[in-house]
Amino acid sequence: MVSSTQLAWLDADLRANTKPCTAAYIHHPMVSRGSYSPGIANMKPIFDRLYAARADLLLTGHEHNYQRYGPMDGNQVAQGDGLRQVIVGTGGRNLGPATIGTHPLLEAKRGTTFGVLELNLTASDYVGAFVPVAGSTYTDTFSGSCHRASEIVGDYLLASTASISIPRGSSGGKVITVKSFGGFDDPVTMSLSGLPTGVTATWSPNPATAVADGDTTSRATLRVSSAATAGTYPILVTGTAGEVTRTVGFSLIVRN
Repeated sequence: MVSSTQLAWLDADLRANTKPCTAAYIHHPMVSRGSYSPGIANMKPIFDRLYAARADLLLTGHEHNYQRYGPMDGNQVAQGDGLRQVIVGTGGRNLGPATIGTHPLLEAKRGTTFGVLELNLTASDYVGAFVPVAGSTYTDTFSGSCHRASEIVGDYLLASTASISIPRGSSGGKVITVKSFGGFDDPVTMSLSGLPTGVTATWSPNPATAVADGDTTSRATLRVSSAATAGTYPILVTGTAGEVTRTVGFSLIVRN
């Protein structure tokens, strides 16, 4: 069972995370079509939190086979900003089952080949490849862009323009990058407008100051109360440094 202590630790760790790309790893899969089909039900609270925080990859084991799923939410519904789960249990003492079941989002599967997963992670994307042991031929490759990877907006304010989806009674984060161009190193004060009733935001840090010709990040943690109304809301981020103002928008999706 997943304990409240574990979930509290995960919540704190995700709130403190300011990286544009996030990969997590746990033992039990949330969804599976192997020996432990349909998966481990009590992993869903972990999956939900990772999805709300816009994590990109979830690596799991427990199964003694290989299964790669498309990006999804905690209800196993395909989402453009979903979390991709990859089961890699192919480096142990035995393999199985040889026949793995089906799932609408199961993109690749193998229960008869030992191997490892090679991952190349950057600040904006990831590339994965299943590498079989010598003498085996099965391979698989996949890639994706990180949900919170930055896009330049204006002179110094950067943010992912992709939407963020947060279930009621939960929280999620949006990372804003302050980048220095041509020696710009003034403190930038962040603010949000357009938040619906029942949604609050806190920044850390605020203001944010980039070093000369470098960058820094500030994270907006959005907390959605259980009373908030489900829907899609346009949110505007404003960064102000003296008389200079820059804005970037994204959509907040409040889910039931």
